[in-house]
Amino acid sequence: MTCKQTADRVTDYLEGCLTPEQHQQVEQHLATCRDCRTYFDQMRQFVTALPAPTEPEAPVEVPSVILEAFLTGKRPLKTRSLGLPQIVAVSVVVVILALVCLSIRMITHRGGRPGISPSYNSQTAVLDLREWSVLRGESNLHRNPLQLRRGRLALSILLPIGREPGEYEITLLERSGRPVVTARSTGQLEDHATVLHVNLDLRTLPGGSYQLGVWQQGWDWTYYPLLLR
Repeated sequence: MTCKQTADRVTDYLEGCLTPEQHQQVEQHLATCRDCRTYFDQMRQFVTALPAPTEPEAPVEVPSVILEAFLTGKRPLKTRSLGLPQIVAVSVVVVILALVCLSIRMITHRGGRPGISPSYNSQTAVLDLREWSVLRGESNLHRNPLQLRRGRLALSILLPIGREPGEYEITLLERSGRPVVTARSTGQLEDHATVLHVNLDLRTLPGGSYQLGVWQQGWDWTYYPLLLR
């Protein structure tokens, strides 16, 4: 069983939904693969930390004419008179809807990804390395390169499965091996993956081929081909 096949079964494994044969295959793989074992441990901790589900509260009923007026921006042609409790309830719902719309606009304006605080005039970008896991002695450099645009970037790097949260170093190397950009970031667990958030200024670099290096204490440097456009 490969690492990908094992990772695809993590939810069924933790919920006890695997057949005895599948469960044994996963156990055998975890006994020999440190990366997958670390990933499964992270998933188990994440599931354990989830709060227990609560019963949702019944929503406040909003007269259809008021809701239509809020959504369309048009004044209703005819409304019935409302008592004070109804007016207060409707006002609360309208304020909540307005705050939700404002939050969505703010997230969209910032690049649509909560959790990132890009610097002024920066562009958000994502490098997804979750499928780039390699065994010792293998290399990523023969694969199709990742791509980034030149500029001031608020970059999120989704690390390969099995990489643990903690302190990381990131570097960008020319073909000659000379580092041209270096940075540090703290990896955090987000949506079942360890993610690095880092601001990089790539405006002065010429376009072309580079190598992205990622390092954490206790691990070897891992390099990924990168095309800067």
